[in-house]
Order: sequence, then C-alpha cells, then structure tokens
Amino acid sequence: GTDPTTHTQEEIDIVASDDVDMIFAECKWKNELTDKDVLEKLMFRSNLLNCNNKYLYLFSKTGFTDQCTALADSLGNVTLVKYEDMFS
Repeated sequence: GTDPTTHTQEEIDIVASDDVDMIFAECKWKNELTDKDVLEKLMFRSNLLNCNNKYLYLFSKTGFTDQCTALADSLGNVTLVKYEDMFS
C-alpha cells in the first residue's frame, strides 16, 4: 500500500484476507532477536489498509526481545512465531 503522508510504497511480507478478517505478517531471518520496532512498523503498515478485524503475525528465526513480546501481549491481536515453534 501507499503511505498517504509520504506518498511512498510500503511493503508487507504476507497479506491474506476474507470478507471480514485480514492477516498481516512480517518475516525476519536474522541471527539476532527481533525487536519491537519491527512490530511497530508492521502495525503502521497494516493501518494503510482498511479492514474490520486485523491480525498481526511476526515470524523470527531467533526469537523476540522482551520489549517486542510485551508490546505484542499488550495489543492482543499479535502472534509471535519463532522458527523452532513451527516444528513443534
């Protein structure tokens, strides 16, 4: 989608929807913990599209910082997925 304030294109790794719900996901493949700035950016970008129910997913190779986990917990519509969790 396009950011109306900067008139630039914004990228989201995964977007899926049906008539009511939308899923927005970001995938990070780094050897460091994913921080809350990645989640904040996903939140901002997901707001560029109108939807009734929004669900955010953040996938990380190595996991998440405490700040990212706390933010996700406070929002309630965020799922954090570590690479190792995908196989358990």
